[in-house]
This record gives sequence, C-alpha cells and structure tokens, in this order.
Amino acid sequence: MLDNGPATATPAEALARRLGLAHAGERLPTARVRVHGHEARLVCRLDAHEHGRRFRTAGRRLALADWGPLNLLMALPYEEPVPLATLSTRERGMLPRLPYWTHELHAGHIRRIVRPPLRPVLAVVAATRWSRGLDAAATYASFCAPVVEINVDLDDPFAPMEAADRGVGLVVDGAELVAPAPSAVRQSATSWWLAEHAYWRLEG
Repeated sequence: MLDNGPATATPAEALARRLGLAHAGERLPTARVRVHGHEARLVCRLDAHEHGRRFRTAGRRLALADWGPLNLLMALPYEEPVPLATLSTRERGMLPRLPYWTHELHAGHIRRIVRPPLRPVLAVVAATRWSRGLDAAATYASFCAPVVEINVDLDDPFAPMEAADRGVGLVVDGAELVAPAPSAVRQSATSWWLAEHAYWRLEG
C-alpha cells in the first residue's frame, strides 16, 4: 500500500521539491502517464482518505477506467443522496455499470462516496528538442504545473521567453531556467480520469 513515509525521491519528485511544490517532509509519488500521445512523469499528491478507503474496501488499489460511469459520478454531488427518480433514463441505465465501491443505494436514493484519489502536482516531459517538448508539456497545463526537461544544449535564445509565455517550466541539464506558472485546475471528467489513470500507474 502506498503511503507518505520516507523513501528515495524520484527525479521528478526531487524537481517538484526544488520548485517548492511539496510540503516539508511530504512524499509525492510519481506515475508515467500519456495524454494525447505525450508521455510525462506525473508527480502526484495522494488523497490519503480516499486512498485508504479504496484499499480497505478491496485490499488493493482500485481505479475507475470507464468513461460512462465516471461521467455519471461526476454529475452527482459528493456524499449527498440524490433521488433516483431525478436521474435521466440514460443515467439510470448506467447504474449497473457503477463499481460497487463508488456509491451507495438506499431508499430510492444514490449517494456518491468516491472522489479523485490524487491530485497531479507537476508533469515533467523529457525531450531532445525543446519546441516539441514545449508543445507536449503544454498539454498538461490544465491539470497541473508543466515542465519540459532537456538534457542537450539549448540552441534557441528565445526558448526561455517562449516557455514563460506559455506557463511551462524549462529545465536544461538539471538547471531550472524557467519555473512553471501556477496551475488553476478546474475539476472536470477529464481531470478525474487522469487522476484515476495516474493512480493505477503509481510507482511503488
């Protein structure tokens, strides 16, 4: 079971610490994910309550992978009973597809008891060409702070300026040239899906 105990930090987690994105003594697990064809190392902050609830339920990591149930759950308020009669025909037809650990049914009501298991903090995209890396890292800007990491000489003097304009951090040979802009994340079905995807692929 993942926890926040002491462990050797991954390079992406170490970068998150240097950028001030981690609390003192906090463990931030990492997952390799792919969004729109762009791979990144995603540094994440676990929701300890939700992680523990899922693990106690089944003794293993549980993740949502089906868009239909996730969209229905997204439309339900967290831990508030909703009359089944208020759901659309399509939504009621989706109920059998909801995993048992995501909701409760009682007295003609449904109550969502699941929430995203983590929050992405930093997406690190490794690249050999900074322009491609910049485009790839920008894909993650709506989910968390994005950084492109390059281990070759930077031959474009305007690269830091362009990265800053797009809110993307730039790291060259381990040196942070540009810090990523703070991310104003809005909860959506897509961000929840990414949280589930990353949770399933967490290292450790």
